Amino acid sequence: MSIRIVCSWCQRSFAVPNNAAGTKVQCPECDEPVKVRVPSHPDHDPLKKSKRRERRASRQERRQQKSLNPPVHVAPALTEHQKVLAPSLPTPPTYLSPSFQGQIPQVTEEVRIPGGPTPLVLALLTIATIAICLALGFGTLALIRMRPEVKNETSAAVSGEKLVNQNRRIPQFPDMLPEGEVTNRGVDIFKVDLGAFSGFPHDMPGGTTQMRIFMPAIDEDQHHPRGSLACVLVPAGGKNPFHGYSLLPPNELEPLFPYSAKGFVVVHFSVDGALPRENYTNQSRFWDDFQTSHRAFKKSNSGVENAVMAYEFVRQKIPAVNPKHIFVAGELSGATLALQFASQEPRIAGCVAMSPFVDMTATLKDLAVPTGRYDLIAQMKESAETFSPLSLTEKIKCPVLITYVRELSDLPRREAEEFVAKLRLTNDSVDFRQTEVVPEDPYYANMKYMNSAAWLRTQVSGKAIYELRPEDSDPSLDYRR
Repeated sequence: MSIRIVCSWCQRSFAVPNNAAGTKVQCPECDEPVKVRVPSHPDHDPLKKSKRRERRASRQERRQQKSLNPPVHVAPALTEHQKVLAPSLPTPPTYLSPSFQGQIPQVTEEVRIPGGPTPLVLALLTIATIAICLALGFGTLALIRMRPEVKNETSAAVSGEKLVNQNRRIPQFPDMLPEGEVTNRGVDIFKVDLGAFSGFPHDMPGGTTQMRIFMPAIDEDQHHPRGSLACVLVPAGGKNPFHGYSLLPPNELEPLFPYSAKGFVVVHFSVDGALPRENYTNQSRFWDDFQTSHRAFKKSNSGVENAVMAYEFVRQKIPAVNPKHIFVAGELSGATLALQFASQEPRIAGCVAMSPFVDMTATLKDLAVPTGRYDLIAQMKESAETFSPLSLTEKIKCPVLITYVRELSDLPRREAEEFVAKLRLTNDSVDFRQTEVVPEDPYYANMKYMNSAAWLRTQVSGKAIYELRPEDSDPSLDYRR
């Protein structure tokens, strides 16, 4: 036999032998000490059983005696005052004859003592009591409904609990599968597909998330020390913040390499609600697929649940990553998701948002939804009001880098500046940068990712940021320093 216990730190359930009861064991997942409870056992003492049996027989015997000799209630004698008020009433007996053998006396006449409450008074008292009880009940219910809901976000942030769906039970994730090696980049690439894993609950939000993971390459006989690496979560994104996106294809992974070049573990993850195809010739078919995709996107809380899966996967399956150095970075709709996740997860160490959609309501107005799609507009409006980063600034407490790419960004400059100003009211660690990109030169096109990776490395090491600029004339500059 064994005892099953649950770790209070990581909620991992595991079994220990019976001889460990009353001691502390180490959790195999998070290495924290867990106290083993002492199981309770029923009392099998034969002496106590015999005493209980004797008490039970004694109670049965007393019941039988009461059934043969029922008790007789004797009416009390009338007082002098009652005798004056009712002199004709006979005085009731105050004792019984010794020869009485259990016969119940027959009552031939109902005697009412003057001065008692009348039936009308009793009825009024009963009605008044019921009315008072109802008033107290409804008053208590009204006070409960009027009490404001208090969310103890500070204690949750300190204890490490998630603010998103705190009752969710994190399942056991599958292992990473090697996908390839990029020797000239010095990284090993792995793939994780939760939807293809038969033992994973696919019906839960984010249960079909896909991840592509870049690990710093090392020899097979070596391993990274525990907690020695930093990690950046990179959500898939695009130019529409109202549906999800799939992973980047293998030939378009260039935006991810600047992070791995700075020594980060890169976890690129998909967002639920991706469109089934890229190009549409039929507009009606496009909006039908768009509505279906937005429904799945909304179910995942605008992709926040996918970010939670990626975050918990890193904490559970990549022990080389330091949990205190997990960042999130994205571009366009991925940047919007990065800000949303940073507002909901207090354990995130930093956030990089490159040209995010910060005012979802204004973005919805610019989206040309055809007339008649009222249900789709209502769903998108609800998502815009709930997850707009402009309304979540007070919850973003980690260091933030907002990058505005001039000439190429769909984010208006004034809207970006207003968002940064509002964010700085409650956050002292906000950097805002404007970047110019020369699209003809791939080196300068990736410059925003290089600067983002350099900023993230600064958050880990605390060293000064080396910022690349278009004026730098040497394209062969090694940004991996």
